Amino acid sequence: MSNFVLRAATIEDMAACAVILNNWIDTTEWMPRVYDHADVERHHREAVFTERAVSVVEAEGSIAGFSALADDAYVTAPMATTRKAFRMFSMAGPNRTNLGRHRYD
Repeated sequence: MSNFVLRAATIEDMAACAVILNNWIDTTEWMPRVYDHADVERHHREAVFTERAVSVVEAEGSIAGFSALADDAYVTAPMATTRKAFRMFSMAGPNRTNLGRHRYD
């Protein structure tokens, strides 16, 4: 059984986060692809990581999910590759207050 760890994201994690989002877009029929894969990854490095408090769920050395928290505590991008990884975000605390906390301490 995999051990899941919720931790602060690093800039190096943004490529994996972009892969998760790109895979979701590619497999979600109703979601149009507006930007190509490379542009989504660039956006994660240059905007999401720098403007949001990003947390990731790591399992066995791989990123299994991520969440981006805006300054107003709005979760802008909860994405995960498994249900267990997604549940890690809901267990972070009431109103997701522990998500991204590392960015504000």
